[in-house]
Amino acid sequence: MSMSQRRDCSPVLVQTSGQAMPLERIPFTERRLEEGWLQRLLHDCPSILPVEELDPAFAPLIPLGREIATEVGPIDVLYGSSTGALTIVEAKLWRNPEARRQVVGQIIDYAKELASWTYEELDAAVRASTGRGIWDMVKQASEEGGSEDEAAFVDRVSRNLRNGRFLLIVAGDGIHESVENMVSFLQSTPQLQFTLALVELQLYRVGSSNDSILVVPQIVARTAEITRAVVRIESTGAAPSVNVTVDLPVEDKDRAQRRTLSEEEFLELLSEKVPDDQIAFAERLLRELPALGLEPMWRSSSCVFRLPDPGGSSQLLTTLVVNRNGDVYVGWLKGQLEKVGLPFDPGRRYVEEAAQLLKCRVKKGYPDSWEHPASLATLMRNYDGFLDILRRFITEVRALAAQLQEQ
Repeated sequence: MSMSQRRDCSPVLVQTSGQAMPLERIPFTERRLEEGWLQRLLHDCPSILPVEELDPAFAPLIPLGREIATEVGPIDVLYGSSTGALTIVEAKLWRNPEARRQVVGQIIDYAKELASWTYEELDAAVRASTGRGIWDMVKQASEEGGSEDEAAFVDRVSRNLRNGRFLLIVAGDGIHESVENMVSFLQSTPQLQFTLALVELQLYRVGSSNDSILVVPQIVARTAEITRAVVRIESTGAAPSVNVTVDLPVEDKDRAQRRTLSEEEFLELLSEKVPDDQIAFAERLLRELPALGLEPMWRSSSCVFRLPDPGGSSQLLTTLVVNRNGDVYVGWLKGQLEKVGLPFDPGRRYVEEAAQLLKCRVKKGYPDSWEHPASLATLMRNYDGFLDILRRFITEVRALAAQLQEQ
């Protein structure tokens, strides 16, 4: 959808006294806000970016630094995750002329560059920018430790680097129509194994100064992702440019334009990681959880079971994620419940009780997430107890939503 088709209305801040205060949108030409300010905002407040809506496998974001130096320019903001996923963000205030057509090409150049790096090279670049290593920052954010955990983390990051498996986000205060058109073009062509998204950050001034600013994120567009493409990057001699070709396995050519996995593809990929009894259990989840009112949603690397808001909004509540490697985890319930005006208490109990049952721990500072995923095998062994916990959560949420509607 282009800018000419979108119609965004100004929000209104309503105080408990009943006083309504329309909020003024900060114009793109506002000179008091610079791109450095936008970079700091995104680095310090990563929850602004709607990553869970783009691909839960990349969330929650852990900031790894700003202005990470590469040969094709500095990466504005780089994030990691406890699972070794990497997110690259290009922050642009759209009054800048170069923020139009060049920005999409720039962030793709970053992806090409990082796809040629080793973990050690990436870690060195992060240390040069922040003085700290990647694992140190991830360990502090996730409270995970131990040499075996670190070795597994390094392996996951290295694999993502080799495969060019990144989430790329162009974030700005107004998406220009020509940039949207570029993404529409990219959607029809084979890509690296990255997902590219345009996120508009609408900025509204609260009061007469810039001390308080309301940020409203909106996903404008995103590319399709080819998750099983074979990417070949070849330099062209002494020339600074890089040619990228993508060879698709024969069986994947029909899948090239798909943004998400199908159930059949998910189970096929899962079968490469887990034994047959766990495949049968995954099929059982796909039969039984929808009977509780959950909707399976297919992503590029996972199946997400979500509960539709009983209050009737379009919000979906994430109860369980099963990825194609056989990991299961939870996340994002706090913000999702708050969006529909419900307390987090049922979500907190669900996350804590499920963590205790599945031998996990709640992540420090993230009360709706676990420190590390549980395995599909662990969930299978404790399935009856998990169903009891899940049913209680669903019942509580539905009861609270009914009370809210009666008020």
